[in-house]
Amino acid sequence: MPIVSLNCPNCGGDVHKEDKTCKYCHASLHFSPDHKQVSQTSLSCPSCGAPAEKGDRFCSQCDNALVVRCPSCRFDMPLETLFCTNCGVNIPMEKMKARYLAEFIKLHNEKENILSEFKETVKCKEIYFSLKWLSYAIVFALIAGALSGHWVGSMIISLILFIIIAKIVDYKYAADMETNDQWLHYLSDSQKSELIKKTREIEDKSSKLHAQRDAEMKAIAQRLDSTDAAAQSQRD
Repeated sequence: MPIVSLNCPNCGGDVHKEDKTCKYCHASLHFSPDHKQVSQTSLSCPSCGAPAEKGDRFCSQCDNALVVRCPSCRFDMPLETLFCTNCGVNIPMEKMKARYLAEFIKLHNEKENILSEFKETVKCKEIYFSLKWLSYAIVFALIAGALSGHWVGSMIISLILFIIIAKIVDYKYAADMETNDQWLHYLSDSQKSELIKKTREIEDKSSKLHAQRDAEMKAIAQRLDSTDAAAQSQRD
């Protein structure tokens, strides 16, 4: 579970007790035994996680270049850089937004998949109704043929009636499937309850993600403000 009260001392991003490095700025983290405090020990190589210091150009373990790539303009900079020197964006903030965007897209796709599964059950009902009308047409043809003695004509008329009714049913289902809420009327009460339960679970996850994202954005912004204030006091 995330420790909401703890943030990376370098960039302000949210950290977890199992994190060894910050996922936004690559700072190496050290937690107190009770996991209530966190400190930065050094930077870390984005490739292998080996410790690195400010000013290092290459990793001492894997020899990869110690650079951070701006998620906005793709410009490479030294590992300790928090603001892109090319476009000016806050790199940890942009990485955080991209991570949450991927989570929101994942939840959206999960919800769409659930809706698609239930829509498939509606399509199965459409087939059922078509078969039911076909059986009605056959019964009508048998009765009409027995009464009139014209079996061929009765079958032809019944077939024409079935095609007309099937087209009407198909058109109505197609129209309802394109409407946001109409297709829900074809679900049973148990299916509706299950659909509501699953969609609410996803909505709850989305609400929690929004709250976590807002808290992280606030923490990163506060960290930047304190960094700017410290830099200003040093200049003064």
